[in-house]
Amino acid sequence: MNQLYSFKGTLNSGYVGNIIYNLHLDQDLTKLSILLIYDKEYITHIVNPDSSENNHKLSPDMEHGISKAYERHYGKPADCHNMEELLNSMKTEIQLAAFIDGQFAGNIHMPGTEKEILISHEEASFGCLPCERISGMLKIVINVFSVLEDHTSYTLEICGE
Repeated sequence: MNQLYSFKGTLNSGYVGNIIYNLHLDQDLTKLSILLIYDKEYITHIVNPDSSENNHKLSPDMEHGISKAYERHYGKPADCHNMEELLNSMKTEIQLAAFIDGQFAGNIHMPGTEKEILISHEEASFGCLPCERISGMLKIVINVFSVLEDHTSYTLEICGE
């Protein structure tokens, strides 16, 4: 497939929202690939992986925010064990959706830092629909539900044939 468009961006900790790309497909394609790749799915600042104590180095603001949220939810302060459990369960959460000429084409919400929508006239990846006509206005929505770390980068590549 030929690369049609490529975009890069950076998200910061705490971002929640949508990033929307509206693109014109000026030719009728037989196949379309939309690939989103991002980094920093989990907290990456490890102090001492061999220690049984809290291994994650957090900014004071982040640690305070997590502790306060835990206390509000559970009615008691978090200890080191609770904090480690919380940190291991947290992740950056991003989905990828596409619409072609206003019609839903697909939504990818799977674990991992790579989300790909593959569409042709006859086939489509899980969560997507085959499209008889792959041309016109392509709307790509990157749904961001949670970003854990600053400078989380993403790349969006659109290819077709």
